Amino acid sequence: VKGVVSKLEPVPLQEERLVRGLSWRPLLVLLACASYVASMTFRYVHPMHNRMMEVEEAMCKGGTTNFIVARQPVLGFAIVVPTNDVNKTTPPILDDTYLKRITMDVAFPSDNPYPHD
Repeated sequence: VKGVVSKLEPVPLQEERLVRGLSWRPLLVLLACASYVASMTFRYVHPMHNRMMEVEEAMCKGGTTNFIVARQPVLGFAIVVPTNDVNKTTPPILDDTYLKRITMDVAFPSDNPYPHD
């Protein structure tokens, strides 16, 4: 092995063009990465951000925010339940539970302010 290794010659290094003392390859990789991040930002992030702003506008500004949305884990149904404003100084009502509220909304769908289509 030593004989083979001693006969090896170093591979000559190709000269690269330099831009102000720097190799052009790292600059090209940096430019490619920055372009990729910018394109993904404009292609995916900005439209998603605008959509979330529209959702916030529809759900929270000018409308009611007194509701809870949950997903039933077994069947996958979305459940929307209106809530009441509760004064923070009064103790919570212990007999007004989430389960009783859902039961009432299912039993009397005409009273539900969030009916199904």
